[in-house]
Amino acid sequence: MKKTRLFMLVGLTLVMLMAAMPAFADPDPGEGNTDVIVTNTNQNTGAAAAQVTAMYYNTSGMAEYNRNQNLSSRASYNFKASDATGLGDNWSGSMVIQSDNELAAVGEIHWTGGSFADGKEADAYTGYPVGATTMYLPYVAYANNQFTTVSVQNTESTPVTILMTYINRSGNADFTNVSINLPALGSANFPMNTPGQNNVPNLTQTTFYQQNGAWIGGIKIETQGGKKIVAVANNHRNQWSMAYNGFAQASQTSYVPSAERRVQAGDVWSGFSIISAQCVSNTACDVRFQFTDQGNVALTLTKNGVAPGASVAANTRAGGDFDPNLYSSLGVNGQWAGSVIVSSTNGQTLAVVSESIRPNINVSGATSSATVAEGGRESFLPAVYQKNSANQSCPPNSSQWQVYSLLRVQNPNNSNASGVTISYFNLDGSLKYQETGVSIPAGQPVFRNTRNNCSSIPLGGNWTGSIYVQSPSQPLVTVLENLWGSAEMAAYNGYSVNR
Repeated sequence: MKKTRLFMLVGLTLVMLMAAMPAFADPDPGEGNTDVIVTNTNQNTGAAAAQVTAMYYNTSGMAEYNRNQNLSSRASYNFKASDATGLGDNWSGSMVIQSDNELAAVGEIHWTGGSFADGKEADAYTGYPVGATTMYLPYVAYANNQFTTVSVQNTESTPVTILMTYINRSGNADFTNVSINLPALGSANFPMNTPGQNNVPNLTQTTFYQQNGAWIGGIKIETQGGKKIVAVANNHRNQWSMAYNGFAQASQTSYVPSAERRVQAGDVWSGFSIISAQCVSNTACDVRFQFTDQGNVALTLTKNGVAPGASVAANTRAGGDFDPNLYSSLGVNGQWAGSVIVSSTNGQTLAVVSESIRPNINVSGATSSATVAEGGRESFLPAVYQKNSANQSCPPNSSQWQVYSLLRVQNPNNSNASGVTISYFNLDGSLKYQETGVSIPAGQPVFRNTRNNCSSIPLGGNWTGSIYVQSPSQPLVTVLENLWGSAEMAAYNGYSVNR
């Protein structure tokens, strides 16, 4: 039986400090509360329940609170921030989840009282089963009405010194080996709009910022002494926010299961994606973006000679580093949803992150890309919903929807995946609905939407649970987006294993 430790950064009530910097107003995300949803991945229904302990550590690494929960096989439980009454207000820190069974977990952050139009936003990220000596964050920004907060957690029982290198979009290291010590099991937040806090440098003093009116790039975090950490980036804008997991390693080929380009007549946008790829090799990268749908490569974009450390972006609305008119070939009548394969054609390695934005309802979500090695024949998505006020799988009025989920499953292999099973489990681990015999072409995704596909995914309309994707032969990669009406959206990567 495999024992599990999962690491989560859970700033339960974050108060972002405002920096004495340029005159433009930084976004105010308000207060963020993190719920951690945990799933027992054991599929043996006759097995004993998993004993799960969630331990809350403050930024100094002191354990301040813990909770215990027994989880039957395939069951899920939400360690809600509101239930952690022993921590008090304005608490920030991290969580370590321990169990005698293998677990999957996702952190779901809900922001309230901020500068968003409705005062609400959501983010999500996946728990880490292990730490790493190096973490890459390909998209970090400080710009007009935008900033990133990087959070780092020490997974070791002894202190660690981390070294942070800030590399701008052009590939130049503006700040190198910016160091800070993290206590054993401690954590720290690094808001880019607050120079001086935890040694965050003043990005406005860089040549890149002065020439571009913004600093955009990536951060490489290394540890001394071979000790291990995990990291998450949270990007805040005035109207939306998103979070994504840092990368422990880069890859020659990465898969983005979810991307979109949706525009109506009159240049009215309802969805677009930004895919950022950072060259993390010591040699320049030749980068290729392949936009795929329905078994076809609909668009290929290439950028050769991306400098070591530099980033290149494909933005399906504004173009990014490419002509925006090139994307008009995607879809029919301006409506496209698919996936992206990002690769280095000269054998170098990339770290890739994707953000999807719905500007008509002011929400966004982000996920890290996945590689073949990170895919699995089993994938777990702990936080899934089909909820509406009518308590029906398909309510009579679309305005009755409260929260629903979009599942994206991509086959990162060169051969088709057949016989795939998608199972929806109730919180107690019992089976609610199952789809069998699903086929996924090589390199392609399949989508499932608990709202748009409500008639074929009859979960009852008052349902919260998890999804289990099982492939008999081919490893798959998964992401999931949750949407709370038109106010909040959060996306996260599935937890994949081969066993």
